[in-house]
Amino acid sequence: MTKTGVLRQVRLMGLLVVFSLLASCGDNNPLAPGEERDENEIWITATGFEPTRLTIQLGESVVFTNKDTETHAIQSGTPNNPTALFSTRNLTNNNSQTVTINQKGTYVYHDIDSHVTGTIIIL
Repeated sequence: MTKTGVLRQVRLMGLLVVFSLLASCGDNNPLAPGEERDENEIWITATGFEPTRLTIQLGESVVFTNKDTETHAIQSGTPNNPTALFSTRNLTNNNSQTVTINQKGTYVYHDIDSHVTGTIIIL
């Protein structure tokens, strides 16, 4: 291999390393710049709930906020075993609904359409 060919390969490898490092610096956070989720808020996104598990104190409320462009409705229980503990109306983009559960325990909830589940723990 000629000296020019070796230099070309070294440059190419250097560029690949730089691009790999730049790609790994990307932010995987789905939040819009400057947007922060409140402590007792659950965001509904295109990929599920954020967070998927929330722990609160008895007497505190949970706010479900739709951050997806699609409409979502949330119901307590699992897709195969829904319960009547709570449900939200159809939430369009950036709309919220507050839910209060007045008993300690662990409660599963799900998105009625996507069947994605999450958990609320009340201490």
